[in-house]
Amino acid sequence: MKSGVAVRWSVLLILLWSFGFASQAQTPPAKSGLIEVPVRVYGGNQFVEILRSEDFELLEDGRPQKVEALYLLEKGQIVREEALPETGFRPQTSRVFYLFFQMTEYFPKIEEAIEYLFKDVLRPGDSVTLITPLKPYSLSPQALTLKTKESLAKEMNSLLRKDIQKGAGEYRALLNELKRLVRTIAGPGVSRDQDPATGDADTLSAGSLEMMLTHYKENVQKLESLRLVEPKKFVSVAELLRGGGGQKFVFFFYQREFRPEISSNVLDKLMMENQDRDDIRAALSDLFQFYNRDISFDLSKVSQAFADCGANFNFIFIDNQAKYQFGVKMREQSEDVFRIFNQIVRVTGGAMDNSPNPGAGFKKMADNAGKYYLLYYTPSNPQKDGSFRTISVRVKDKDYSVSHRLGYFAK
Repeated sequence: MKSGVAVRWSVLLILLWSFGFASQAQTPPAKSGLIEVPVRVYGGNQFVEILRSEDFELLEDGRPQKVEALYLLEKGQIVREEALPETGFRPQTSRVFYLFFQMTEYFPKIEEAIEYLFKDVLRPGDSVTLITPLKPYSLSPQALTLKTKESLAKEMNSLLRKDIQKGAGEYRALLNELKRLVRTIAGPGVSRDQDPATGDADTLSAGSLEMMLTHYKENVQKLESLRLVEPKKFVSVAELLRGGGGQKFVFFFYQREFRPEISSNVLDKLMMENQDRDDIRAALSDLFQFYNRDISFDLSKVSQAFADCGANFNFIFIDNQAKYQFGVKMREQSEDVFRIFNQIVRVTGGAMDNSPNPGAGFKKMADNAGKYYLLYYTPSNPQKDGSFRTISVRVKDKDYSVSHRLGYFAK
């Protein structure tokens, strides 16, 4: 399998399918057509846990809907409930956790996240899948009872460390090659090429500059291909997550990415030095355009697919800083991924953490995800026309912060 910064989305689909996620039959509530809406309500930083069904105003496509049942859940357990007798069901409270890791290096603080997951988050009846840059590891409720939580956490941390180091090998090799090329291109044959820390200097003959520029661009394109964002693949992952009953929680760990670039000052200098070399000037001009990344992405389609799947999506953005490299400009290239996953967080009622500490970030996200209301209603529009129905929830006469999924497809 081709290695890279993380499991490529096309490969991820195969892995998810092979582990039977899509084959799990979706289990609807007892009353046909009942829609489930997980809702989190905060007054400042405090979760508001005293609300009743009549406190909520719920709209579908702008039309008021009657809340037929309300359940307050904490750590997978129902702590309070109210439902009309004719509703005749209890929600599925078993939980499924998916932890995705898109990282190029292992952060020791990740150990804290895994330990917290096994020791403080998982409860009897839960299942968990960790998806590393190489493969998924799926633990059923039965598997979680075979070993102690401490030993499971230790084993998962060991596997995760190994898979990140191995799985991102090609990506790191490309990064190192790009840094070497940039250092060489930045100052051929002049003393400023020398690294004051090591005394080493890369040299480059004027005749090979065009070849080096071409080689640099090819490697940047390879790097892009390893972390290519494809809308269809995102939608397919959301559709696979839609299968299966119970409460689904996704935690996506993503490491801030940087791309080695030739600085604009160096590009300008090389343009001036090669006034008589049309081939080199053309290659340099091409780089100016190449650095302007224009990524088109159908956010609405992806947003609707993830809202419909019913999973609570949480984004842990590891805000690491680029390491200094002599002669190399490290430009951040996480803006597209950050924008996409931040949007998915909003439409699924999830949360986001942006810090250099993934362990603390996961603890906060897991605690936020563990307590919420489940609201149920029967849509006033019974038509199964495949359209996307938007959901809006607020607390009457209160200025609370309310998060919930954006809507669902009427199928």
